[in-house]
Amino acid sequence: MKNWKLSKLRINNFKAFDKVEFDFESSSLLTLEGPNGYGKTSVYDALELLFTGKIKRIEQLCQTIMPGGVRNYSDNLFWNKTKGEEDIEISVEMSDDNNEKLYFSRRALADDLKIIQNN
Repeated sequence: MKNWKLSKLRINNFKAFDKVEFDFESSSLLTLEGPNGYGKTSVYDALELLFTGKIKRIEQLCQTIMPGGVRNYSDNLFWNKTKGEEDIEISVEMSDDNNEKLYFSRRALADDLKIIQNN
């Protein structure tokens, strides 16, 4: 069985992030630390959304405060529009001990994020 590690993470227009890239290539141990409100949880949210297509803690929160799955918010909870209305994109590069690479990417189109029924 191969041992894969996260080597790069790119987040565009997701939550508080405009465009950011993390390079973990030379790291054998990854920790996220910092004050409250600096995006640590948002990094984990981005990874969960990338790999599962949802963010479970947010789904559970929405079900708790809006029984019946009421949606139709005027703005998308995950979309950062501070620099304009661009697509949300989250992508990772993973590498193994032999430097083989795997790439995963998930994108939400800006045109789809503008539709209230999608929010």
